[in-house]
Amino acid sequence: MRPEDIKCKEIVLNVNSGLDKNPDPSKPIINNKWEKFLLNKLKGMNTGEGYTAAGYKSVGKVALAAGTRLLTFVVIKRRMEYLQRAETTTVTDIRDLSRLFTAEAVQLQARAMRDESLAMSVRLVAAEKLIERGHGKAPQTITLEPSAYESLPIAGQRALLAAIELVGLGAGDDGDGPAPVHH
Repeated sequence: MRPEDIKCKEIVLNVNSGLDKNPDPSKPIINNKWEKFLLNKLKGMNTGEGYTAAGYKSVGKVALAAGTRLLTFVVIKRRMEYLQRAETTTVTDIRDLSRLFTAEAVQLQARAMRDESLAMSVRLVAAEKLIERGHGKAPQTITLEPSAYESLPIAGQRALLAAIELVGLGAGDDGDGPAPVHH
């Protein structure tokens, strides 16, 4: 190995040594081209295309090699892993995360309820939410009276609903029509 090859490797190592200090993978990478490159990869572009589309001038095999090298950088790996995890976050994960703030939310509602500088309507909503949180929603009684719609056979109800949709009258649009019953 020639001395100049060693020096070149040292420079590359020095440049890469700072890359493993990823400040926060939830934030975009400071180097815009790197961020664009990894977003291109996540969109499904191959490594070479993603590298070129990020704004680099290299194309073909050179772009593929350079892009492959970028994928070895720790900062890019961490950011890519973070974004992939964020894409696959499920509703359960979101519910679990939101439950972490339940106590704080209840405290905020209690403060709002007690804050005399707020409008009474705001304070009442906060109080209502606190009661619902602790005791559940109050049962609601709904009284239904038989109507001409309900006396129709199911096929007739469906035909009536289709006709209402055809003329553009949704349930409650005009206020006097029966609310559709879905079976």
